[in-house]
Amino acid sequence: MSGASIHPPESVGTLVDLLKLRVAEDPDRRMYTFLEDGEREGAVWTRADLDRKARAVAAELQALGLVKGDAALLVYPQGLDFVSALVGCMYAGVLGVPAPSPDPTRLARTAPRLAQIARDAGAKVVLVHSGLYELHEYLPSELPDIAWLVTDGITDDKAAAYVEVTSTADDVAYLQYTSG
Repeated sequence: MSGASIHPPESVGTLVDLLKLRVAEDPDRRMYTFLEDGEREGAVWTRADLDRKARAVAAELQALGLVKGDAALLVYPQGLDFVSALVGCMYAGVLGVPAPSPDPTRLARTAPRLAQIARDAGAKVVLVHSGLYELHEYLPSELPDIAWLVTDGITDDKAAAYVEVTSTADDVAYLQYTSG
């Protein structure tokens, strides 16, 4: 492996720039492997897979009217859907705000915390896996103006509608809330 593949050029200013560079260099190189139960190989994504899926999510955010600087709450179980949602936010210039995936048996208790994070961050949309979409039933009165986007149903062909957004190294990529 050459040093060029390890160290990006100094002209790469953002993670999005770096991913696009890596896609151009070697699109079929494995980027992510999700381990089912922490051991068994599950889904495998190449650099091109992540790029395409992230552009599709970004295009859907743009179709909802989100613009650079807007925020999106990300609520996902473990898996690659979170990765495409976070990178899709970065592609769209949208501030990704990851939140812990709630315990489905305690949604009535955990939903208010998610609502507080969404309000505090100024989230305009909740990006969610279809398995957690039922959360919207617990939050409508607390977040009446927020849109919901189930991202695991977004098809890769949506990537063609993505309009590139210029970001800089000074732009915030994501906002992490902690319990402490």
